[in-house]
Amino acid sequence: GVLAASLKTMRAGDHFRANRRTTLARECGKVKSLKEKFGFIRCVGRPGDLFFHISEAPRDIEVGDEVEFAVDTSRDGRLCAKAIDTLPRGTVQFEDVLETSYVGIVDRGIRNSYNRGRGSGAEVYEGAILATVDDREEVLPFLEDDVQGHSASRGAEVSFQVAVEKPTGRRRATHIRVLRTAKQMREEEMLASAEPEEGIIKVLRDGFGFIQATSRRNNVYFRFEDVSPVDERLER
Repeated sequence: GVLAASLKTMRAGDHFRANRRTTLARECGKVKSLKEKFGFIRCVGRPGDLFFHISEAPRDIEVGDEVEFAVDTSRDGRLCAKAIDTLPRGTVQFEDVLETSYVGIVDRGIRNSYNRGRGSGAEVYEGAILATVDDREEVLPFLEDDVQGHSASRGAEVSFQVAVEKPTGRRRATHIRVLRTAKQMREEEMLASAEPEEGIIKVLRDGFGFIQATSRRNNVYFRFEDVSPVDERLER
């Protein structure tokens, strides 16, 4: 009798959960934190984190799991996640990346900063890019993981795309590539404004040399890589 009653209760509960899955809208997110009897989910479609009781989740659920769930109201009137299922990794996307590429200048290199939008007391390494996006001047934050290749230091010219966070609409720069460093830009500007001079190569060493300029008293240092086009005699 007890076993039959238990089976009957389990089936009734399972039937209730099945009905709840079909009647409540399903949303997606990622498990942000997990305690012994409860946890929180970072949601794709809404700001803030959503509470869930461990009984509503698979037994092997872990922090970082991507999940699908129903949003219901708890006994105390708060929204919570229920009927939680895990999803394959890579299913949940928290942002849309716009296809257009833009060019901007790094206004602030990566540094430690406090970001209220990523959890209480959370610290992230964040920089900023100044650019004209769709005819509007905008300062876009970026994270370390958004930079591809060389570090995006202050003053560098970069190409990037814009990522829009789904719940909040916040925008940031991503897929960042350094086109020219600040040093390269200064050197190019200096060369563009400099008057050409003439001289005779006086000394050649391994990778560098000196020119006796006709308009200067002292010899001028140069590197082989600065000679364009490279003279074949300098390569020997």
